[in-house]
Amino acid sequence: MTSDFGALLARLGELIRGTTRRLRPYEETILAAVRERLEPGERDILARQIAVRPLIQRSLGNRMVLFAFDRGRQEQIPLFDDRDDEHCLARVRLRSGPSRNVVLVVIHRGRLSSLEFRRTLRHLDATRLEVTDVALHVRETSVAAAADRLEHGRDRS
Repeated sequence: MTSDFGALLARLGELIRGTTRRLRPYEETILAAVRERLEPGERDILARQIAVRPLIQRSLGNRMVLFAFDRGRQEQIPLFDDRDDEHCLARVRLRSGPSRNVVLVVIHRGRLSSLEFRRTLRHLDATRLEVTDVALHVRETSVAAAADRLEHGRDRS
């Protein structure tokens, strides 16, 4: 009974903060496709980072999916070798019916940081999602600075 109450309080807190610890099915599909393509060591790192269930916040109409590891969870996970401020772990091309999209999987200082969709998700039909290409460790620029300008009228510092 106590764990049910704790889960209810946690869910209420998530709703108030606008965060969750649950991936949406299409996000799981994208991350699974990336995991399949990674080398075994990196595959394990990504799986373990997702397994600790980071806080997830969505913005820009769900085009930005941000991951935050609270301190206790941060200490439980291995990090990717690339510790840059921003590294594109993968560029994933997907199709949902006639609609196409590209999503960047970005890591920050070795931790999963964001899923960044190039286009709106209005036409996304999760039941018809197909990953058509996964390119690893590509030189792509995160959309975070552009998103910050849209939301706040300035670049991030």
